[in-house]
Amino acid sequence: MSAKTTFNSQIRLATYNDVPSIINIMHEVYIEHGLIFEVSQEIPDILDFDKTYNQKSAAFFVLLVKDEIIGTVGVKIIKSSEAEIVRLYLKRDFRGLGFGYQLLKTAVTWAQEQGKNHIELWSFTQFTQGHSLYKKFGFTQLDTRQMNDVNKTQMYGFAFSS
Repeated sequence: MSAKTTFNSQIRLATYNDVPSIINIMHEVYIEHGLIFEVSQEIPDILDFDKTYNQKSAAFFVLLVKDEIIGTVGVKIIKSSEAEIVRLYLKRDFRGLGFGYQLLKTAVTWAQEQGKNHIELWSFTQFTQGHSLYKKFGFTQLDTRQMNDVNKTQMYGFAFSS
């Protein structure tokens, strides 16, 4: 049974009014994985939401179940033929039900509609469920980079070409 038949879900473009819910989901995921969540350092794009996610150079989507935001994903144009997926987060109880795939597909589709045929994303090494999702979708795992953030985390890169 797919997530769509199990739950009444909807993916829509996010608005500035969604920012508190977006931040809460990210905070929950960071805490779940033992990470410190420094809002100003980790998510400056979300704090400047309307300027960053203007539907021209970037878009941000939220996934709702019963009018509650349970997932997020953003996508940014980074070069003439490239886009980057950012901020793919899903509340723990909704993972493994197809929602992450729906969010990822929404972001990839938006990028492709903007003429971007190469899509990258970076993910904390701790987010192993996400890595499985990216590979299932067709992303290839690339190299690792060290972050200079409060957590001193490492991230894996992933790439998708259509």
